[in-house]
Amino acid sequence: MSVLLILGGCGSAEESATAKRNAAAAPASTVQSPDADLVAAVQAPGGTAPVTLRFELPQRPEPGASFKLRLKVTANEELEKLQVAVESTPGVVIADPSPGLVLGKTPAGSSGDVTLSANAPKEGVFELRATVAAQGEKGEETQSVFSIPVMVVVPPPT
Repeated sequence: MSVLLILGGCGSAEESATAKRNAAAAPASTVQSPDADLVAAVQAPGGTAPVTLRFELPQRPEPGASFKLRLKVTANEELEKLQVAVESTPGVVIADPSPGLVLGKTPAGSSGDVTLSANAPKEGVFELRATVAAQGEKGEETQSVFSIPVMVVVPPPT
């Protein structure tokens, strides 16, 4: 093992300088993942969820204006069934109280997206609650609640 470390350390300073110049000259990747702006929702205390829930507000929520909320749920383990429902809370109303997202058999690492419309009549910091019901491959059922903070602000004057 020490031989490998010694050999790995061998190399001229000229090769090292060339490698650094090539790395600096390489163009930076400008391709951004469509999920780069997703933020983790906060799971309520009490257990480990079999999923990860992330969300995005593509535009800044303003009082009285409809806004979109995109949710992405990713299975941390293989699941037989997965359902995500988002509840309105005081201050924020979900415009489409549909069941949210329902998935059948979901392999670990797989994900699903849903975009909902919401409205907040006044300025403030509010919370939406997302409930994730999951059924594991052995039939065990879990329910996890996540908090999604929403800040509604009056736009600055232009």
